[in-house]
Amino acid sequence: MSERIPFIDFAKGFSIFSIIIYHYCLPFDFGWLFKQIIAFGGTGIHLFFFLSGFGLGLGRKTSALTFYKRRFIKILLPYYIFVTIVFLINLVLPVYPDSGLKTWLSHIFLYKMFSNDLIISFGYQLWFISTIIQFYLFFPIIRWIKEKTGNRNFAIIAVLVSSFYIVFITFIGHNSDRAWNSFFLAFFWEFVLGFLLANSQKPKWFLDLKTWQYVVTLFLGLAFMGILNKLFGQTGRLFNDFPALFAFISLVVLVYRISNYHSFKWLESFFLNIGKVSFEIYLVHYFFFSLLFLLLNQNKITYFPYFVPILFLFVWVLAIGFQRLTKSLENR
Repeated sequence: MSERIPFIDFAKGFSIFSIIIYHYCLPFDFGWLFKQIIAFGGTGIHLFFFLSGFGLGLGRKTSALTFYKRRFIKILLPYYIFVTIVFLINLVLPVYPDSGLKTWLSHIFLYKMFSNDLIISFGYQLWFISTIIQFYLFFPIIRWIKEKTGNRNFAIIAVLVSSFYIVFITFIGHNSDRAWNSFFLAFFWEFVLGFLLANSQKPKWFLDLKTWQYVVTLFLGLAFMGILNKLFGQTGRLFNDFPALFAFISLVVLVYRISNYHSFKWLESFFLNIGKVSFEIYLVHYFFFSLLFLLLNQNKITYFPYFVPILFLFVWVLAIGFQRLTKSLENR
């Protein structure tokens, strides 16, 4: 299927925007409700896994070699360039004091995904890159299993695999360790759900529900997230990925429908444009947040809320430039 779905680009833009606002607002303490709202914004990462599977499901089936080559150009090449730039800047401005050549090599050769310390080196957000690379490495196998089992059976298998994995890492005492709780099996069901929907007869069916149904799903999802967190602690936070994904998709659809009104067309344009550089802005946003914090601390300047929109606009422009740089290298 080659039809482009505008909602997908909109959802990418909304997700990365909510994740950035979450990261940039963490230092502020404006009360319990504020913390809950920005924390929910961080769940946009689950939609990224869903959209990654969806995007691959829409693509043409290729050989494993062609698939890996495309993923290297689109994902690994920009990632390698970014961590190399961070490594070089870090030699002059120690944003990450304990990160040097060995840390850089762990990114280049990808073994940082097996270490709790290295997986978040050069920026906490980079754990996501390890997880998505794991999905890409196993994708030919995932596609093969889907063809052998069928959509319904594979969906059930995916939910069971993620659930058993969460129970397993809880049982062995690693559910709080980033290298374990960000392993791709924890998010397997989200990726597979996106992949299966893209392969269905009507991949846009999730946009066809009534508005009140999205409102109900949003609030039910939030309620279940709160219950799981309260009753089961860290394990509950891992299992709340299930209601979190559906709640966040519902929120995105509601905002998307609002943006379709004439008075809010600017909102649609805003998120669509962010979506065009969603991967690049995800890469760069946290490093420059950390760099800003370092410079503010060195000069004894307080981090105020008005820094958030300024920094966001800065990294947005930077992401556009970074994308142009990587695209020029891809075309050589």
